[in-house]
Amino acid sequence: MDTDLMVVEKQLVVERSRDDCFRLFTEELGAWWPIATFSIHGEDVADAAVEGWVGGRIYERTTDGTECEWGTILEWDAPNGFTVSWKPNLDPKAHRTTWTIRFEAVGSEVTRMELVHTGWEGFADGAEEARSGYQGGWDVVLAAFATAA
Repeated sequence: MDTDLMVVEKQLVVERSRDDCFRLFTEELGAWWPIATFSIHGEDVADAAVEGWVGGRIYERTTDGTECEWGTILEWDAPNGFTVSWKPNLDPKAHRTTWTIRFEAVGSEVTRMELVHTGWEGFADGAEEARSGYQGGWDVVLAAFATAA
């Protein structure tokens, strides 16, 4: 398996300050994340949130108040970015991947975002399929972010 092919990398440039992009991504996740299709409970999700510290969660909250973790913050460097151990499902034995998002100011009101998602090798024979799903999935998620920004 070629590990170079097993990385999902995305870039996005938005006309918004780095601090605003970081805040929108982390403090307002539930306002822009496409939770109906990119969550555990779909239409039953009322909100999604990021706990902004190492060890904090990224999670969804359903309409009945149930919280389900999608990931755990491994590194937190506000407003430059953060790294997540990612497993957005209810299977406690499911493989985790890792993604990092960085926010770089390229002007006072322009920010370049870079996302790198790795760890597909742990899916063994399903690695390419998992990676491919996220390749397209991140396009949808980042497009939703760009619209919100």
